[in-house]
Amino acid sequence: MCVCDVCPEKIEGNGLEREIEDASKAIQITPRDLEALSKRGFEYFRKGEYDKALEDFTDVINMNPDFPGAYTCRGWVYLEMGDLALAFADFNEAIHRDPDDAEAYLFCGAVHFTKGEYGKAVVDFSKAIDLDPNLPDSYTSRGKAYLKIGDIALAHADFNEAIHRDPDDAEAYLFCGYTHFLKKDYDKAVTDFTSAINMNPGFPRVYTYRGWVYLEMGDLALARMDFNEAIRRHPNDAEACYLLSQF
Repeated sequence: MCVCDVCPEKIEGNGLEREIEDASKAIQITPRDLEALSKRGFEYFRKGEYDKALEDFTDVINMNPDFPGAYTCRGWVYLEMGDLALAFADFNEAIHRDPDDAEAYLFCGAVHFTKGEYGKAVVDFSKAIDLDPNLPDSYTSRGKAYLKIGDIALAHADFNEAIHRDPDDAEAYLFCGYTHFLKKDYDKAVTDFTSAINMNPGFPRVYTYRGWVYLEMGDLALARMDFNEAIRRHPNDAEACYLLSQF
């Protein structure tokens, strides 16, 4: 398991600063403390200081090229920075050194997805699931790739599996609702979008999607309310602005 964990959130606060300070003190005492370097790189990543995170993970790799998870962690930083080539190279190196690294396959799939290579993304996401069926985000990621391919049934199955494994996965409810919308199961779509909103009211576009469903159902009042809420929370939501303008 990569020290970075899967898709860590970028956050700020005194807690992060303390973690960085503690790791830095450990490194001052023992400059080749790989655990401390990895920990600090992880905290820099969570803080959004990608250059510093890259420096720490690269130091870990230079000191011990076989240190578990170092390539996967650095690759994730490159992915967040938008450097798909370097990210992909690191994930492949992680797989080369540990063919059972489920996270590396998950992130390789993320690179393929970002490049629009959805079939290859499905292959890598499936390998990650085979290696670790409980890996967070794997079913939702594969479901999104199936959606891009146009296989709504397999996408829906993956989103449902994600919900089964994590009933608090707001993103899985969002996309499960979207598959219901595509199948014109509007009542079920509203139920799933509402679940996503209850779990994460700030989730991007969820109000727009639910409003669109209400629009298809002919409930203009509820549709208008959701489009207005979407714009209030995300003023640059062009789709919500357009749909609201049609009233």
